[in-house]
Amino acid sequence: PTSKSVWMKDCTLCESCGLLHKGGNFCPICKKVFLPDDKQLKMVSCDSCEKWVHIQCGGIDVKQYESMMESTEDTPWDCPKCKGEVEVSDDEDGNEDKFPL
Repeated sequence: PTSKSVWMKDCTLCESCGLLHKGGNFCPICKKVFLPDDKQLKMVSCDSCEKWVHIQCGGIDVKQYESMMESTEDTPWDCPKCKGEVEVSDDEDGNEDKFPL
């Protein structure tokens, strides 16, 4: 970053990451952004909020993930936030945890 860099989300994200976040490319649990074409990430889509969630954030191990990906059945899955198992702010910006006082 330089002095001419553009920062977004109260200076918590660089421009590239801010644009990804603005486009909805972030995990609703950990708030980390991701590239939409990154095939290396293991993520699943929540059937309730329709957000992509890292398997670690969703409490899914690699074996369960591989089983889900191999299945020909459309098995519904809801993320921990939608199931009420974790308390995560609905603040889409995710700013509340960045700089605690």
